[in-house]
Amino acid sequence: MTPAHSVPPDTVDTAALGLIPAPRTLTAAAAGPYPLGYTTPLTAAAGTEGVARWVRATLGAAT
Repeated sequence: MTPAHSVPPDTVDTAALGLIPAPRTLTAAAAGPYPLGYTTPLTAAAGTEGVARWVRATLGAAT
């Protein structure tokens, strides 16, 4: 990762993972892996509603 593309240490750079087109970053409550699953809280910013629908459909509805 280059300094121009660095993120804070408590933030996962999802763009570098190449998994989900948005959000580009997420802030984990604790250090370590951030598993995505049916119980993962999910909020969508303006313009990312379609991605939120895709994630919910792929991983399952948030409860």
